[in-house]
Amino acid sequence: MGAVSAETAKSGLEAYVLLALTQFINMPEEEARGLCTGFYNNTVSGKEHCYNYHWNIVGRKPDAPKAST
Repeated sequence: MGAVSAETAKSGLEAYVLLALTQFINMPEEEARGLCTGFYNNTVSGKEHCYNYHWNIVGRKPDAPKAST
């Protein structure tokens, strides 16, 4: 599982994580990048182990403004 999560993090998931962290919770980009890089490095080096890897990024279209009568 660690190899799968490391390769996923390296191959594009980082972009989605950066978007979610910077836009939805207003985390500074450098801090978000550091979290992604740290996760990757720790997983590859064996310092951290990943037993379950699951992402849910859910969005919904905002409601249309109500017409005044």
